[in-house]
Amino acid sequence: MCGQASCCFQCIQRFVCQTQIRNENWNRYYNFNNQKLRICVSDYGVTDILASEHEEPLSVATEALKSLIHTCVDGSLIKQGVDQILASGSVRKSAPTIIEKLCATVESLLDYRFAAVWDMSFQVVAAMFDKLGEFSSCFLKGTLKSLEGIQKLPDDDFLYRKQLHDCMGVAVVALGPETFLKLLPLNVEAKDLSDVNVWLFPILKQNIVGARLSFFNESLLDNIKVLKLKSTRNLDGLVYSLWSLLPSFCNYPADTAESFNDLEKELCRSLIEESDFRGVICSSLQTLVQQNKRITGAENEPSGKVSISQQRAVSLYTPEVAARNLDVLRSSAREILCTLSRVFMKSTKDDGGSLRRTIGEFASIADKSVVSKLYKSTMEKLLKVTHEASKIQNTKGSSSMEIDNLPNETSPSLTRAKLYDLAAALLPGFGTKEVDHLFDAVELALKDNESLIQKKAYKVLSTILEAVGLLKPPEYLPFLYRVKFL
Repeated sequence: MCGQASCCFQCIQRFVCQTQIRNENWNRYYNFNNQKLRICVSDYGVTDILASEHEEPLSVATEALKSLIHTCVDGSLIKQGVDQILASGSVRKSAPTIIEKLCATVESLLDYRFAAVWDMSFQVVAAMFDKLGEFSSCFLKGTLKSLEGIQKLPDDDFLYRKQLHDCMGVAVVALGPETFLKLLPLNVEAKDLSDVNVWLFPILKQNIVGARLSFFNESLLDNIKVLKLKSTRNLDGLVYSLWSLLPSFCNYPADTAESFNDLEKELCRSLIEESDFRGVICSSLQTLVQQNKRITGAENEPSGKVSISQQRAVSLYTPEVAARNLDVLRSSAREILCTLSRVFMKSTKDDGGSLRRTIGEFASIADKSVVSKLYKSTMEKLLKVTHEASKIQNTKGSSSMEIDNLPNETSPSLTRAKLYDLAAALLPGFGTKEVDHLFDAVELALKDNESLIQKKAYKVLSTILEAVGLLKPPEYLPFLYRVKFL
């Protein structure tokens, strides 16, 4: 068979026919015989066909290589290659193993002579990363560097940026973010911002799952602290990009029980001091609670397509693992709820309700005594502010509208409204006693002179009814009966 890209069209047609047959019968052809694997790569001239300009052979050759990788590369081949590399040390005397030769062939597909078909080359490279998994660090370091080099090409010379990033995403999943970033660092410490690999952030965000929280805490947060010491506004976007990776690290992390407590202190500090990052911190905390509740059966499974990498991470989350994780999260609930409550009361906006939703998630897993104590404190503050508002109105003889026109930060009516919101956010952790008490407060608020408080009372009542209506336990029937006579 011809091995040159310029071979005659009849020869290419023959290759297509032969390769299609071989794809269909790959398992029978291979029979896990290592000698046959060499024949698959060399004698069929697959890589030479990739250098041609004929569309059908290109597609078939790509599928042939992907089929070869998925079907023929097995644990024994990988182990043989790893053992050889470890035994050789820094000085290599032995000949390359079969898996090393195959990886070299795959890497060669990133040569510039294949530039016109790099979109197909990336598919083959991704298949190899996926097959080798964590062992990709042994065989595909050079491949990763080649991919980085291709990324640096200007857009005018490179049409397959998306396909490259998809391939990089597979590499992130295969290697894990720690190993990936060792081989291809973000380089955030670079003096010139143009040297920072900012293009990696969206790839990492989309593909990190099952990582270690401790890596974020020990490595990425350290990067954030170093950048903040430089106090340059140009670095604010980079700091935010690093924080934006936290939700991905909280996507079925491998070490929640072991590492969350170490992360908790920094998260609480940042919630108080770094308003720009509250959204990503809150969404991360919500994800941690929701996923573990889901595994233990306390929450319904989400609908929608789940990636293979997420399926792998979820498979490690047994009910026992999730229960241990929830125990750790529960032990942190008091501090986190107190922090979130303080931040909520002082914030001018709730960033789309993220603070309230996070309060609700942690209230749902916290000890009842913790939630009850926080609720009691909230209602005591509400009672105090209500009395203050009443004194102001009686002293000035002003209308409720005049009270509402006071500066936002000192307006008793706005403070009261926020306290009602905070009380309602704690609902998922309430018992019947707290629900009855909040209903009494809402019943009075519905008759309040201030329209803002009346509106808030209706909103809180709706929240109560939604929570109770979804659960419908027998102990709430008297409460639902009372609602009918409002």
